[in-house]
Amino acid sequence: MGFFFADDAPKFPDIRWMNRDHLSQVLAIDRAGFPHRHDPPWPYSAFAAILAEHTAAGIVWASGDSVQGFLVYEFWSGHILITRLCVKPSRRRQGVGTALLGRIEGKLADGFHNRLVVHTHERNSVAHAFLARAGFKATLARDHYKHPTADSYLFSRGIGVAGAVGAGRGR
Repeated sequence: MGFFFADDAPKFPDIRWMNRDHLSQVLAIDRAGFPHRHDPPWPYSAFAAILAEHTAAGIVWASGDSVQGFLVYEFWSGHILITRLCVKPSRRRQGVGTALLGRIEGKLADGFHNRLVVHTHERNSVAHAFLARAGFKATLARDHYKHPTADSYLFSRGIGVAGAVGAGRGR
C-alpha cells in the first residue's frame, strides 16, 4: 500500500479543453469573478453557445476534478480574441491565469495568429493589472460595451515569431 504526500502532487497544471462537464464549475468561477453590474457573469447558454462554435474554444486549469480557472477564446483573422478569462478567487496570483495564457500562446503561435487581444471594461482594475503584468499593452476603445457612459480598454500582446519583439514588455 502506498502513501500520498502533498509534496508528491504534480508541479505542472493540468490544462485541458473545456467541455460541458466543466460548465457547472466554470459558471461558479465566473459568478465569483464577475460580480459587477458593468461586466456581469455569463449564463450557461453563453458558454454552451461558444463551445459549439467552430471558431471558438475554451480551456480549463484543473487540479484533479476541480476547475481552478478557465479561458475562452475566438479565432479571428490574424489574432485571437480572449472573450473570458477567470480564476477562482482563492487561486489568484498563483500563476493559473498566466499558465492559461501560456497554453494558448504556445499552441496557437502558428504564424497566422500573431496577437492576443482582450477587451476589458474600464472599471475592471483587477484585469488591467493582470494583463499589464502579462505584457499586454492597453489602448482606450470607446463604445465596445454599447453603453453611453462605459468605455473599455483593448489590451493586446504579440505572440509567436511575428509578435515576439517586446512581447514580454507590452510593446
